[in-house]
Amino acid sequence: MPELKMNSFNSPLAGRVLGISISESSDLDSLGFSEIHLRDTLIEFARQLLSAGATIAYGGDLRADGFTHTLFDLVSIYEGTGGSPARRIRNYLAWPLHLNLTVPQKAELKLAAEIIPLPAPDLPGLDPTKFLAPADAASTYAWCLSLTRMRQRLAQDNNAQILMGGRLIGYKGKYPGLVEEAYETMKAGKPLFLIGAFGGCTGAVIEAVRGNRPVGLTEKVQCENPSYRELCEYYNQHTPENEEPIDYEKLVDFFNKQGIDGLHNSLSAEENERLFTTPHLPEIIALVLKGLITVKS
Repeated sequence: MPELKMNSFNSPLAGRVLGISISESSDLDSLGFSEIHLRDTLIEFARQLLSAGATIAYGGDLRADGFTHTLFDLVSIYEGTGGSPARRIRNYLAWPLHLNLTVPQKAELKLAAEIIPLPAPDLPGLDPTKFLAPADAASTYAWCLSLTRMRQRLAQDNNAQILMGGRLIGYKGKYPGLVEEAYETMKAGKPLFLIGAFGGCTGAVIEAVRGNRPVGLTEKVQCENPSYRELCEYYNQHTPENEEPIDYEKLVDFFNKQGIDGLHNSLSAEENERLFTTPHLPEIIALVLKGLITVKS
């Protein structure tokens, strides 16, 4: 049987690379959700985007039963029904996470995803071939630089970025992960879609683009964690010339100045406000798809 080819009408996102950033949020319980709801949202989003012809990009760490594997499993199912071509998932792996990827894992994943390993930061005495655990401020600093490079690469490669949830505490990067992804996406002028139903990092960014100053994005709150406070001091003492120091005041100032117009997602202010607040998945997906199909990127 000849292969059926989708046309531009039923593949409106063909050739587009769309980033999905999703992780657990401490706000889930208070908002009436659980990690199951977050996973279901990811699955439905991925299904809709893949069926519309898009490639999905994700910066993940390949934890067992994590969101990355959910995406891989979905592509495998979709392929089994005669759908999309292989490698419709791009998995960006920051150094040193990809060093732990075994040969059997590579073989298992290569049909479902394109694994993109990113290089180690250029630091004196750092061996890029050896895994480095984030055990102290110096080693965590190396992780910060590496994770920032990954997020900058995502912002460079993706046509648009979708954010939902995200931890405001308990992360290994310079800033909370999804907050930094929002920052890099907006700096690159790429379309950004903020789904507020699950709170967390995305909720904090929403408050900031509304012109507010979220309590969770302050040095005082973030540095209540002694390890992170030590990291901030070390990072700002060793910041390379081409990097910005950790500065929550300037970070929130940036979001305030950009505002909703700085999302560049082709949705109106009213539509973005609805995306910020609605808990209804069909409405969330409809708004994001409307923006993606309309936006020029």
